[in-house]
Amino acid sequence: MKMDIIKKVRNVEWEYEVNRKEALLLRSLIDPSYYNLKKLTGINWRANKIVRFSSGEFYHDKKEMNRLFKIYDNGGIEIMNRLKRALVRNVNYLYQVAEKKSKINVQRLSRKELAEHLREFFQAALNAHCFFVTMVVADRVITAWIKEWLEKSYNSNGLEDLFALIYPKKQNVHFSEQLAFLKLIQYYQNNDKNIKSKIKLHVKKFGLIGARNYRFQKNWNESDILDRIKQFLKQKKDPVVERKNLILASKDAKLRSNRILKGLKIKNKNSFKIVIELAKEFAYLRTWRSDIIYVAGFKSKHLFYETLSRYGVDANNAEYYTYKEILNLVKRNKSVPEAEINKRKKGYVTLYWNRKYGVFSDPKIISAAIGVIEIQNKNEKVVKGNTAFPGVITGKATIVLSPEDLVKVKTGDILVAVMTFPHYIAAMEKASAFVTDEGGILCHAAIIAREMGKPCIVGTKNGTRLIKDGDHIIVNAEKGTVVKT
Repeated sequence: MKMDIIKKVRNVEWEYEVNRKEALLLRSLIDPSYYNLKKLTGINWRANKIVRFSSGEFYHDKKEMNRLFKIYDNGGIEIMNRLKRALVRNVNYLYQVAEKKSKINVQRLSRKELAEHLREFFQAALNAHCFFVTMVVADRVITAWIKEWLEKSYNSNGLEDLFALIYPKKQNVHFSEQLAFLKLIQYYQNNDKNIKSKIKLHVKKFGLIGARNYRFQKNWNESDILDRIKQFLKQKKDPVVERKNLILASKDAKLRSNRILKGLKIKNKNSFKIVIELAKEFAYLRTWRSDIIYVAGFKSKHLFYETLSRYGVDANNAEYYTYKEILNLVKRNKSVPEAEINKRKKGYVTLYWNRKYGVFSDPKIISAAIGVIEIQNKNEKVVKGNTAFPGVITGKATIVLSPEDLVKVKTGDILVAVMTFPHYIAAMEKASAFVTDEGGILCHAAIIAREMGKPCIVGTKNGTRLIKDGDHIIVNAEKGTVVKT
């Protein structure tokens, strides 16, 4: 088996996508989900080869990713609309299923009933999860279209105009949470006698932002919010001013967008406006999609916990099971050996290959697979990406690979991450600039950078690999480069 997996990995040109420390349970739902894309959207594409490491890095077959880019590019607006409609329909349906599951008393379910509830949730999840990497590629295509149009048809103000054009009309939950959090700080400063209850309400409304990637124990609590308030106050910033600036940034982007659209002198202006509207929607949907999917997982976690507990397995091991292993447990009372779970906790690699999914915890296989990937990327030396907000900043790099790393970020640091998420806001407030491996100009980091007015480079692919904690770097978001000093 070792030689078989290594031979397969060696014979593919891999494209690094991102470093995301997702639970194995979530990964096992994402990788096979792309086989559903054609059925759900009519788009004739699927991912046949995916390799992931427990440390977070995952790779797709580069040829398959290039093929998807061409399909989108050739399909134009019509295919993007199909993707959007299918995404909204299936992600909403997953949420509806999870909401119903959250009200079930799982302890009263028979084995057959529990299996059916799990099967229904997993099927809805497989339909919703196929919009992860497919949306990332759609982002790249739409960005390329808009840049080409602007370069040919408009004497633009550079990237600032591009960012204004694609600023989402509808704000994600992270924007609402930021505004609510800044208001919470004001109550805290004024020694509001009800501050504890207000923090509790904040957690009730926004706490699930922390429980991403099916890592259910990470949802926010009152202590997390209180610590964040104290960290903000150490920065000597005024929450009233910061709140006002957030609101003004949104209004200013809308005004600038209208001005630019009026000044455009292109024949196919209607098509351009449609693409701009798509970009605005996709900028919102990328974050909305992942928010809903993670919340749905959290709302259904009692199904997973009950399954493991009922059959003598520690419920906290749910994140080290694949979804098929959970189904096997309830249907056949067949658990994953405890020794195997302990190995997975130390490290594993997964390989999705033509609809077959394997989890390998043998250290020799993991090491050999890492070696193959490292050989492919041995000539990487330059960190370069796409500017999401202009500016030049010099500072100390702090690498953030998981929520646990957020506490390392100090005021003035340059946050270097795989990607940013709503629960990164506290650290982003302290950072002077952002650098991410993943993302285009529609991603979360790009939107937050524009709201906060901080230099940001996204889509570097290799930032978290080549930059080390404590490195002094220059982020030149005018040129899209990061250089060690």
